[in-house]
Amino acid sequence: MEKVCAKALKKWGLKAQETILTEEIGELLQAVSKYRRSNGAELSRENLAEEIADVRIMLTQMEIGHNIEKSVEDWIKYKIKMLEKRMED
Repeated sequence: MEKVCAKALKKWGLKAQETILTEEIGELLQAVSKYRRSNGAELSRENLAEEIADVRIMLTQMEIGHNIEKSVEDWIKYKIKMLEKRMED
Protein backbone atom coordinates (compact mmCIF):
# COMPACT_ATOMS: atom_id res chain seq x y z
CA MET A 1 0.00 0.00 0.00
CA GLU A 2 2.81 2.42 0.86
CA LYS A 3 4.32 2.30 -2.63
CA VAL A 4 1.01 3.13 -4.29
CA CYS A 5 0.32 5.90 -1.76
CA ALA A 6 3.76 7.43 -2.41
CA LYS A 7 3.08 7.33 -6.17
CA ALA A 8 -0.28 9.04 -5.66
CA LEU A 9 1.40 11.80 -3.65
CA LYS A 10 4.01 12.27 -6.36
CA LYS A 11 1.33 12.45 -9.06
CA TRP A 12 -1.22 14.73 -7.37
CA GLY A 13 0.72 16.43 -4.58
CA LEU A 14 0.23 16.62 -0.83
CA LYS A 15 -2.07 19.64 -0.83
CA ALA A 16 -4.52 18.01 -3.24
CA GLN A 17 -4.47 14.78 -1.25
CA GLU A 18 -5.13 16.67 1.98
CA THR A 19 -8.27 18.05 0.36
CA ILE A 20 -9.30 14.56 -0.73
CA LEU A 21 -8.74 13.34 2.84
CA THR A 22 -11.24 15.87 4.17
CA GLU A 23 -13.76 14.72 1.56
CA GLU A 24 -13.20 11.06 2.43
CA ILE A 25 -13.63 11.78 6.15
CA GLY A 26 -16.95 13.45 5.33
CA GLU A 27 -18.03 10.38 3.38
CA LEU A 28 -17.04 8.16 6.31
CA LEU A 29 -19.09 10.27 8.70
CA GLN A 30 -22.07 9.92 6.39
CA ALA A 31 -21.54 6.14 6.10
CA VAL A 32 -21.42 5.78 9.90
CA SER A 33 -24.64 7.74 10.21
CA LYS A 34 -26.40 5.64 7.55
CA TYR A 35 -25.13 2.43 9.13
CA ARG A 36 -26.50 3.41 12.52
CA ARG A 37 -29.88 4.35 11.02
CA SER A 38 -30.09 1.09 9.06
CA ASN A 39 -29.50 -1.09 12.13
CA GLY A 40 -26.53 -2.73 10.43
CA ALA A 41 -28.08 -3.53 7.04
CA GLU A 42 -25.60 -5.33 4.77
CA LEU A 43 -25.52 -2.58 2.12
CA SER A 44 -24.76 0.06 4.74
CA ARG A 45 -22.19 -2.25 6.30
CA GLU A 46 -20.34 -2.64 2.99
CA ASN A 47 -20.46 1.12 2.39
CA LEU A 48 -18.98 1.64 5.85
CA ALA A 49 -16.14 -0.78 5.06
CA GLU A 50 -15.48 0.99 1.75
CA GLU A 51 -15.29 4.41 3.36
CA ILE A 52 -13.02 3.15 6.15
CA ALA A 53 -10.71 1.78 3.45
CA ASP A 54 -10.68 5.13 1.64
CA VAL A 55 -9.79 7.01 4.84
CA ARG A 56 -7.04 4.52 5.74
CA ILE A 57 -5.48 4.97 2.32
CA MET A 58 -5.60 8.74 2.61
CA LEU A 59 -4.17 8.65 6.15
CA THR A 60 -1.29 6.54 4.88
CA GLN A 61 -0.65 9.21 2.25
CA MET A 62 -0.65 11.87 4.97
CA GLU A 63 1.90 9.92 7.01
CA ILE A 64 4.16 9.55 3.99
CA GLY A 65 3.65 13.09 2.72
CA HIS A 66 4.44 14.67 6.08
CA ASN A 67 7.20 12.13 6.80
CA ILE A 68 5.63 11.18 10.14
CA GLU A 69 5.23 7.42 9.83
CA LYS A 70 7.45 6.72 12.87
CA SER A 71 5.82 9.43 14.94
CA VAL A 72 2.33 8.12 14.14
CA GLU A 73 3.40 4.59 15.06
CA ASP A 74 4.80 5.86 18.37
CA TRP A 75 1.56 7.73 19.10
CA ILE A 76 -0.50 4.65 18.29
CA LYS A 77 1.54 2.57 20.74
CA TYR A 78 1.13 5.23 23.42
CA LYS A 79 -2.60 5.63 22.82
CA ILE A 80 -3.16 1.86 22.92
CA LYS A 81 -1.35 1.67 26.26
CA MET A 82 -3.54 4.47 27.58
CA LEU A 83 -6.66 2.67 26.36
CA GLU A 84 -5.56 -0.54 28.08
CA LYS A 85 -4.92 1.40 31.27
CA ARG A 86 -8.39 2.98 31.18
CA MET A 87 -10.00 -0.43 30.76
CA GLU A 88 -8.17 -1.72 33.86
CA ASP A 89 -9.56 1.03 36.08
